[in-house]
Amino acid sequence: MNKRTTEMASENGSELGFSTASLKSNMDYRKNIESVFGRHAFDHALFYQYEKALRFELSVSGSAIEMFTTAWGKAETILSEVFSKDSDLYACWSFYGASRYLSSLSVFREITECGIKIPKLNESWCEADEDDSNSFRHFLLFKISSSTAKNWLWGALAQDLGIRPRIVGKVHLVDLENKIIAHPYDDRGMDIYSPDSGLMQNLFDQFNSYLLDYDRDVMESAFGAL
Repeated sequence: MNKRTTEMASENGSELGFSTASLKSNMDYRKNIESVFGRHAFDHALFYQYEKALRFELSVSGSAIEMFTTAWGKAETILSEVFSKDSDLYACWSFYGASRYLSSLSVFREITECGIKIPKLNESWCEADEDDSNSFRHFLLFKISSSTAKNWLWGALAQDLGIRPRIVGKVHLVDLENKIIAHPYDDRGMDIYSPDSGLMQNLFDQFNSYLLDYDRDVMESAFGAL
Protein backbone atom coordinates (compact mmCIF):
# COMPACT_ATOMS: atom_id res chain seq x y z
CA MET A 1 0.00 0.00 0.00
CA ASN A 2 1.52 3.30 -1.03
CA LYS A 3 1.34 6.66 0.71
CA ARG A 4 -1.50 7.90 -1.48
CA THR A 5 -3.79 4.96 -0.74
CA THR A 6 -3.06 5.33 2.99
CA GLU A 7 -3.92 9.03 2.94
CA MET A 8 -7.07 8.28 0.95
CA ALA A 9 -8.18 5.70 3.52
CA SER A 10 -7.59 8.11 6.39
CA GLU A 11 -9.51 10.91 4.68
CA ASN A 12 -12.37 8.55 3.88
CA GLY A 13 -12.74 7.45 7.50
CA SER A 14 -12.84 11.03 8.72
CA GLU A 15 -15.59 11.88 6.24
CA LEU A 16 -17.88 9.20 7.67
CA GLY A 17 -17.04 9.73 11.31
CA PHE A 18 -14.72 6.85 12.11
CA SER A 19 -10.95 6.81 12.32
CA THR A 20 -8.62 4.66 10.26
CA ALA A 21 -5.15 3.32 10.91
CA SER A 22 -2.12 4.66 9.10
CA LEU A 23 1.17 3.00 8.28
CA LYS A 24 2.75 4.77 11.25
CA SER A 25 0.42 3.13 13.76
CA ASN A 26 0.89 -0.19 15.53
CA MET A 27 -2.01 -1.68 13.58
CA ASP A 28 -0.81 -5.00 12.22
CA TYR A 29 -4.08 -6.79 11.48
CA ARG A 30 -3.42 -7.14 7.77
CA LYS A 31 0.25 -7.97 8.24
CA ASN A 32 -0.51 -10.65 10.82
CA ILE A 33 -3.22 -12.26 8.71
CA GLU A 34 -1.14 -12.26 5.55
CA SER A 35 1.78 -13.77 7.47
CA VAL A 36 -0.42 -16.84 8.01
CA PHE A 37 -2.49 -16.97 4.82
CA GLY A 38 -0.28 -15.15 2.33
CA ARG A 39 -1.09 -12.22 0.08
CA HIS A 40 -4.24 -13.83 -1.36
CA ALA A 41 -6.10 -13.83 1.96
CA PHE A 42 -8.66 -11.22 0.87
CA ASP A 43 -8.95 -12.19 -2.80
CA HIS A 44 -12.16 -13.08 -4.59
CA ALA A 45 -12.68 -16.81 -5.22
CA LEU A 46 -10.49 -17.83 -2.30
CA PHE A 47 -10.83 -21.49 -3.28
CA TYR A 48 -8.70 -21.00 -6.38
CA GLN A 49 -5.89 -19.25 -4.53
CA TYR A 50 -4.80 -22.23 -2.43
CA GLU A 51 -3.86 -25.80 -3.25
CA LYS A 52 -5.90 -27.26 -0.39
CA ALA A 53 -9.03 -25.19 0.10
CA LEU A 54 -12.70 -26.19 0.32
CA ARG A 55 -15.67 -24.83 -1.59
CA PHE A 56 -19.12 -25.53 -0.21
CA GLU A 57 -22.36 -25.30 -2.17
CA LEU A 58 -24.97 -23.51 -0.11
CA SER A 59 -28.15 -22.86 -2.13
CA VAL A 60 -29.25 -24.58 -5.32
CA SER A 61 -32.73 -23.61 -6.49
CA GLY A 62 -36.14 -22.42 -5.33
CA SER A 63 -37.56 -19.08 -4.29
CA ALA A 64 -35.34 -16.37 -2.86
CA ILE A 65 -36.51 -17.23 0.65
CA GLU A 66 -35.91 -20.95 0.11
CA MET A 67 -32.44 -20.30 -1.31
CA PHE A 68 -31.56 -18.00 1.57
CA THR A 69 -32.78 -20.31 4.33
CA THR A 70 -30.98 -23.29 2.78
CA ALA A 71 -27.76 -21.30 2.44
CA TRP A 72 -28.10 -19.92 5.96
CA GLY A 73 -28.64 -23.35 7.49
CA LYS A 74 -25.63 -24.90 5.78
CA ALA A 75 -23.26 -21.98 6.31
CA GLU A 76 -24.18 -21.51 9.97
CA THR A 77 -23.68 -25.23 10.61
CA ILE A 78 -20.23 -25.16 9.01
CA LEU A 79 -19.09 -21.96 10.71
CA SER A 80 -20.28 -23.13 14.12
CA GLU A 81 -17.79 -25.97 13.70
CA VAL A 82 -15.06 -23.79 12.20
CA PHE A 83 -15.01 -20.86 14.62
CA SER A 84 -14.54 -21.18 18.36
CA LYS A 85 -16.99 -19.22 20.50
CA ASP A 86 -14.07 -17.96 22.57
CA SER A 87 -11.87 -16.81 19.69
CA ASP A 88 -11.45 -13.24 18.57
CA LEU A 89 -12.41 -12.98 14.92
CA TYR A 90 -11.54 -10.47 12.25
CA ALA A 91 -13.88 -9.26 9.53
CA CYS A 92 -12.58 -7.87 6.27
CA TRP A 93 -15.20 -6.05 4.24
CA SER A 94 -14.36 -4.87 0.75
CA PHE A 95 -16.39 -3.03 -1.85
CA TYR A 96 -15.90 -1.11 -5.08
CA GLY A 97 -16.48 2.61 -5.44
CA ALA A 98 -14.96 5.95 -6.30
CA SER A 99 -11.96 7.24 -4.39
CA ARG A 100 -14.12 8.81 -1.65
CA TYR A 101 -16.33 6.89 0.77
CA LEU A 102 -18.92 9.65 0.41
CA SER A 103 -19.77 8.23 -3.01
CA SER A 104 -20.69 4.94 -1.30
CA LEU A 105 -22.96 6.18 1.48
CA SER A 106 -25.71 3.72 0.53
CA VAL A 107 -23.24 0.85 0.97
CA PHE A 108 -22.46 2.01 4.52
CA ARG A 109 -26.16 2.44 5.31
CA GLU A 110 -26.86 -1.14 4.29
CA ILE A 111 -24.11 -2.58 6.45
CA THR A 112 -25.41 -0.53 9.39
CA GLU A 113 -28.86 -2.07 8.84
CA CYS A 114 -27.21 -5.48 9.38
CA GLY A 115 -26.40 -4.38 12.93
CA ILE A 116 -22.74 -3.86 12.08
CA LYS A 117 -20.80 -0.86 13.35
CA ILE A 118 -17.37 0.03 12.02
CA PRO A 119 -15.16 0.31 15.13
CA LYS A 120 -12.73 3.17 15.59
CA LEU A 121 -9.89 0.68 15.75
CA ASN A 122 -9.69 -0.58 12.19
CA GLU A 123 -7.26 -0.88 9.32
CA SER A 124 -8.21 0.35 5.87
CA TRP A 125 -6.64 0.49 2.45
CA CYS A 126 -7.69 0.59 -1.18
CA GLU A 127 -6.53 -0.81 -4.50
CA ALA A 128 -7.07 0.71 -7.92
CA ASP A 129 -9.22 -1.24 -10.35
CA GLU A 130 -6.98 -2.34 -13.21
CA ASP A 131 -9.85 -2.03 -15.70
CA ASP A 132 -11.28 1.30 -14.52
CA SER A 133 -9.08 4.17 -13.36
CA ASN A 134 -12.06 5.78 -11.58
CA SER A 135 -12.90 2.71 -9.51
CA PHE A 136 -11.22 1.46 -6.35
CA ARG A 137 -11.60 -1.62 -4.18
CA HIS A 138 -11.82 -0.41 -0.59
CA PHE A 139 -10.95 -2.66 2.36
CA LEU A 140 -11.88 -2.30 6.03
CA LEU A 141 -10.42 -4.80 8.49
CA PHE A 142 -11.17 -5.00 12.21
CA LYS A 143 -11.83 -7.31 15.14
CA ILE A 144 -15.33 -8.62 15.82
CA SER A 145 -16.85 -10.80 18.51
CA SER A 146 -17.82 -14.33 17.55
CA SER A 147 -21.43 -13.47 18.37
CA THR A 148 -21.60 -10.92 15.52
CA ALA A 149 -20.27 -13.35 12.89
CA LYS A 150 -23.90 -14.24 12.14
CA ASN A 151 -24.61 -10.62 11.14
CA TRP A 152 -21.82 -10.79 8.59
CA LEU A 153 -22.99 -14.16 7.34
CA TRP A 154 -26.57 -12.96 6.93
CA GLY A 155 -25.47 -9.88 5.01
CA ALA A 156 -23.18 -11.82 2.68
CA LEU A 157 -25.78 -14.47 1.85
CA ALA A 158 -28.59 -11.96 1.30
CA GLN A 159 -26.85 -9.61 -1.09
CA ASP A 160 -27.98 -11.12 -4.42
CA LEU A 161 -31.43 -12.37 -3.39
CA GLY A 162 -33.32 -9.12 -2.87
CA ILE A 163 -33.43 -9.82 0.87
CA ARG A 164 -32.80 -7.05 3.40
CA PRO A 165 -30.76 -6.21 5.29
CA ARG A 166 -27.75 -7.14 3.18
CA ILE A 167 -24.07 -6.37 2.72
CA VAL A 168 -22.86 -4.96 -0.57
CA GLY A 169 -19.35 -6.22 -1.23
CA LYS A 170 -17.17 -9.13 -0.17
CA VAL A 171 -16.83 -10.59 3.32
CA HIS A 172 -13.88 -12.55 4.73
CA LEU A 173 -14.03 -13.86 8.31
CA VAL A 174 -10.76 -14.82 9.96
CA ASP A 175 -9.91 -16.78 13.11
CA LEU A 176 -6.24 -15.91 13.40
CA GLU A 177 -5.65 -17.92 16.57
CA ASN A 178 -6.86 -21.15 14.93
CA LYS A 179 -5.57 -20.17 11.48
CA ILE A 180 -8.73 -20.44 9.42
CA ILE A 181 -10.45 -18.09 7.01
CA ALA A 182 -13.99 -18.25 5.58
CA HIS A 183 -15.30 -16.40 2.55
CA PRO A 184 -19.09 -16.68 2.12
CA TYR A 185 -19.20 -15.08 -1.33
CA ASP A 186 -23.01 -15.13 -1.71
CA ASP A 187 -25.92 -17.53 -1.25
CA ARG A 188 -24.39 -19.95 -3.76
CA GLY A 189 -21.31 -20.88 -1.81
CA MET A 190 -18.56 -20.40 0.73
CA ASP A 191 -14.79 -20.97 0.55
CA ILE A 192 -12.73 -22.05 3.56
CA TYR A 193 -8.98 -22.35 3.93
CA SER A 194 -6.49 -23.16 6.66
CA PRO A 195 -2.80 -24.07 6.46
CA ASP A 196 -3.63 -26.70 9.10
CA SER A 197 -4.04 -29.80 6.91
CA GLY A 198 -5.55 -31.85 9.73
CA LEU A 199 -8.28 -29.29 10.33
CA MET A 200 -9.06 -29.09 6.61
CA GLN A 201 -9.20 -32.87 6.34
CA ASN A 202 -11.70 -33.00 9.20
CA LEU A 203 -13.92 -30.41 7.50
CA PHE A 204 -13.67 -32.28 4.20
CA ASP A 205 -14.78 -35.50 5.89
CA GLN A 206 -17.47 -33.99 8.12
CA PHE A 207 -19.18 -31.79 5.52
CA ASN A 208 -18.45 -33.84 2.41
CA SER A 209 -22.06 -33.80 1.27
CA TYR A 210 -22.00 -29.98 1.18
CA LEU A 211 -19.02 -29.73 -1.19
CA LEU A 212 -19.62 -28.12 -4.58
CA ASP A 213 -19.79 -30.97 -7.09
CA TYR A 214 -18.30 -28.84 -9.86
CA ASP A 215 -14.99 -28.69 -7.96
CA ARG A 216 -15.30 -32.01 -6.15
CA ASP A 217 -12.63 -33.74 -8.25
CA VAL A 218 -10.11 -31.05 -7.31
CA MET A 219 -10.90 -31.40 -3.62
CA GLU A 220 -10.85 -35.20 -3.71
CA SER A 221 -7.44 -35.13 -5.35
CA ALA A 222 -6.23 -32.98 -2.43
CA PHE A 223 -8.01 -34.73 0.44
CA GLY A 224 -8.96 -38.16 -0.90
CA ALA A 225 -12.37 -39.55 -1.88
CA LEU A 226 -14.60 -40.90 0.87
